[in-house]
Amino acid sequence: MEPVLVIGILSSIPIVAILSNTLLKIKKLELEKIDKATKDDPQLLQVVSALVKENAELKKRVENVETIVTLGEGNTPQYQSLPPQNQHIEKLADNGNEIAKILVERQQVKNKQR
Repeated sequence: MEPVLVIGILSSIPIVAILSNTLLKIKKLELEKIDKATKDDPQLLQVVSALVKENAELKKRVENVETIVTLGEGNTPQYQSLPPQNQHIEKLADNGNEIAKILVERQQVKNKQR
């Protein structure tokens, strides 16, 4: 009984290898077929472009929040004695940060009033 079992196990190894190789080839062909079908899908391209736009907008919003957080409360007395970080703010404004642009404009108005 044991020799039959050993022979059965040893002969099943190549069969399993052949079957698994065949299944892998079938799955690979299915994935290639799906890839070709979705490559030129206009709806998918629209979704991707919308996600890219949304990602860019979210990056700008995060930059604005970072600016607010890094500037802190400027109206408190302990911060009023510190020199302003005009160069850093102007650099952010040049990069398109809306909050920094507003701060630069306010600084220019204050300088004109003095």
